[in-house]
Amino acid sequence: MSPQIGFYTHPKNHTGLLFNADFGYQKVKDRWGFYQAYSLGLGYMTQFNSGITYTTQDDGSLKEKKWASRGYIMSTLNVELGQQINPTFSWYSKFSVGSKLFYNTGLSLEVFTELGVKFNLRK
Repeated sequence: MSPQIGFYTHPKNHTGLLFNADFGYQKVKDRWGFYQAYSLGLGYMTQFNSGITYTTQDDGSLKEKKWASRGYIMSTLNVELGQQINPTFSWYSKFSVGSKLFYNTGLSLEVFTELGVKFNLRK
């Protein structure tokens, strides 16, 4: 299991915050520590609207809403390539395809590319 926290911005549209956990399989390929990993992810994504958002009141008037956001359950399919440099440090590149569940009345396809480092605090 691999817990994650992600953050991104879509200029002039929204900012996203994702809490996710991946479950999968990793295979180290050679003595240099290169590896491949395949996983399924499940998480929660919140998208904060950019600009001004208005809500309709009971009397029909409009009111500005601060920190307007939408929340979704997010499922992903992931492929990761990386290298274990030593027991506590590695780098990786990860490609993910996912879908926001309960997205309005339709389906939403999301694509992510990640570059990063991992620190193993248990070793």
